[in-house]
Amino acid sequence: MLALRVDTNDLDRKFALMMEMPGLIEKAVVGAMSETVNDVHAAQIQEMKLSFDRPTPWLQKGLIKALPYGRDAQFGGKRLGQSLAKSGTYFEEFPVGRSPNDVVRPHVYGGKRPYKASEQRLKGIGAIKGDKISVMSYSAPRNGNGNIPGSVYSRMLADLGTIPTAKAAKKREGKSAKFFVVRREDGLEFIAERIGNDIRPVLMFFDWKAGYKKIYNYEGVGKQQLAYSLPRHFDRILTRYMSRL
Repeated sequence: MLALRVDTNDLDRKFALMMEMPGLIEKAVVGAMSETVNDVHAAQIQEMKLSFDRPTPWLQKGLIKALPYGRDAQFGGKRLGQSLAKSGTYFEEFPVGRSPNDVVRPHVYGGKRPYKASEQRLKGIGAIKGDKISVMSYSAPRNGNGNIPGSVYSRMLADLGTIPTAKAAKKREGKSAKFFVVRREDGLEFIAERIGNDIRPVLMFFDWKAGYKKIYNYEGVGKQQLAYSLPRHFDRILTRYMSRL
């Protein structure tokens, strides 16, 4: 008797993999979105460095990734869609009024920024009058990130009486104040530092006018990178899964 035995082991394996395809596709979508978010984040950080003069590590770390990981993505279906819809990047919003989001937003959409904590203190003692803001002068001392060092700010605020703490009072005790407010007849107002017989402008006060210009294309860069990266990552990951068949 002639007989032929058909080996179906490989066919069974392929059928099993085909049954898993819906789950594999979901995994491919999640993986592609995750890698796309990483690409978008990197592109937005690079754009930030091109738009701002030496953005601080604090500001760069304030750009957060929202990855489609976690329980919602694992369950698939509606929860997967919700997880993907929330994926992307965002700027940290705390502390309110002094967060990375508050700093960056005027440069993305234009307009005015919230008052800084130091400006609120200076307004409280009448050093800043009206609807004015403070801007560093060209002669102001700067740290590696191009900002006034925190130690200089502390001495300035202590001299002007905006830090009524025992620590600040003890630190400045017996020393003549080096920082003071200058109001000129031409309307120019600023905080100056006394250095020997000379004075150095540190903070200039200006009226709000047009506000900030849009210089940071945060959303545009993100959308361009999304359109470029997502289909490529999805195709690459799904092709890898299909190669198992």
